[in-house]
Amino acid sequence: MVLHGILPHITLVCMPILFGYGSLMNDPFTEHFKKIAYATLIPTPDVSMRRSFNNHCIWTNSVTKKIIKHTSLGLEYVPFAEARPVNGLLVEITDAKLEEIIQREKGYRRVYLPMSLFVYQTRSCYRKDPVTVFIPEILHNPTKEYPIRQEYIDLCFRGFLKCSQAYADLFMATTYWDRNKIRKTRNRRARSTRRISN
Repeated sequence: MVLHGILPHITLVCMPILFGYGSLMNDPFTEHFKKIAYATLIPTPDVSMRRSFNNHCIWTNSVTKKIIKHTSLGLEYVPFAEARPVNGLLVEITDAKLEEIIQREKGYRRVYLPMSLFVYQTRSCYRKDPVTVFIPEILHNPTKEYPIRQEYIDLCFRGFLKCSQAYADLFMATTYWDRNKIRKTRNRRARSTRRISN
């Protein structure tokens, strides 16, 4: 029965939206989440950022169990003239999985950016919610102890290749780094798609 003038109360539950711009592009952990769109964060005078190798990480190689130190990607606030577009992937993620990422991504903090800052590459987005983005708590430049590792670049590059070659090339072109600090060593089981030349 429909009562005129009265609409049923409907509660819409929207999952958080996460923006991946580095290794999360090629992470089995996020592979099964709903992909909203490949999208690019466009700098504005109020939100001017760039992607850079600026976060020191320690992880354990799953094959050799060796402790590995390296400098991973992060976003950093810079003057507008130094900002660059940041391409990546928007995904819907459950609160529980988001909490797992928070626990895993040590050294990062969450910021929330308006959806209006993103330009979509593959499809339009029906959501207008703020986008969760992880950025480093403290910025660290690559060092001899924490180098930029070629296998990490390969991992990220393969994630962008899932969209297209042009999208992967855009990742390479817009990421800020000192290529002289890349340590060109790889996990012997890792498959390389591209090597960075100095």
